[in-house]
Amino acid sequence: MYFGVVSPGSTNDNISYPIAAGLRSVIEDLPTGMYCVADAAYTLHENLLIPFTGSERLDGAHDSFNFYLSQLRIRLEMAFGCLTNKFRILKGCVLGSLDRVTSIVMACARLHNYIIAMDGPNDVLDEVVEGGEDPEFAIVAHPDAPLGMSYLPVVPNDEWEKFDGISYTRLAIVDYLRENGIMRPLYNLERKQREVMAAETDDDCNNIIQWDDEYISPS
Repeated sequence: MYFGVVSPGSTNDNISYPIAAGLRSVIEDLPTGMYCVADAAYTLHENLLIPFTGSERLDGAHDSFNFYLSQLRIRLEMAFGCLTNKFRILKGCVLGSLDRVTSIVMACARLHNYIIAMDGPNDVLDEVVEGGEDPEFAIVAHPDAPLGMSYLPVVPNDEWEKFDGISYTRLAIVDYLRENGIMRPLYNLERKQREVMAAETDDDCNNIIQWDDEYISPS
């Protein structure tokens, strides 16, 4: 796992990312057919895929892309789960000067990577990540994937120009999902519907309580 302490924790990810020269260099220099995934706080790039936001989410293929992207991002949560479970000091607020906190975080990071390197692929996270992936949709390596490490239906050409805010890779994945009718799983749609209905019920209850508080009897 790459670690870099470049800004306070309250700093927006999209501001911190350009400052982290080492991380940005690694991502932008990835071989063709490989990419990283991130949340919507980042800027879309050929090698950095983010979910669709706003009205773009209404498209069925875009919604499907967001779901499977979230399944990949769960791996990141699992990696941080391994780190914080091993080094409990990271469970709470780390007290001390900025230099001391930075040294503690980087020491934990180096030890984390060393342990992973020594344990190999058999180091398993026992703790279940809240909202974790369904076993049916677990991510596994595919022998026919480009470089053996990707899930691309189409590999972008090396000559394609790269711009922030555009990703041919994301477009290729969306086209593949659309052409093959791959949508968000039914169980997930049903869960989302229940969450929306519960949220609407809570809003209605809050509105009723507020109206009762403000109501003044004519008598």
